Amino acid sequence: SGYYISANTPHRDICWEWIKFVTMSPEIGQGVPARRSVAESEAFTQRVGEERAAAYLASINSATGESILVRLFAGEESWMSEVVYWLGRAYAQSASREATVEEALNEAQTIFDAYRACMIANNGFANVEARNACVLEADPTLPTLLFERR
Repeated sequence: SGYYISANTPHRDICWEWIKFVTMSPEIGQGVPARRSVAESEAFTQRVGEERAAAYLASINSATGESILVRLFAGEESWMSEVVYWLGRAYAQSASREATVEEALNEAQTIFDAYRACMIANNGFANVEARNACVLEADPTLPTLLFERR
């Protein structure tokens, strides 16, 4: 999860206090805590178990450089963030046994390949409208409301 304070809020201080509270509480949240001190705390270890806490700390300790999420959703490679739709669908199909893992991932790869080809053909890497058009061309099953306010 990510937390932010809207630039337009008249309650910045209260929002900041809330974010500090949420990120300092080992009882709140899922996955790797936002603060190392929480991940290293006994309360967090008791909540998630020793094995999971150790895995989270190993993840924190091995992290280097910029987050893949930043690159995927905000950096030069943000055009690739669309893969989230298709990977999510593949996961759901394989989890519900609608398809084997291989079938679901092959379908996702086929759609992504079509999307990438469209992006190259239309030089859509810096053009949001072209990007949206390529997503829908590659996968017309996606609801258009996903692309209305980009």
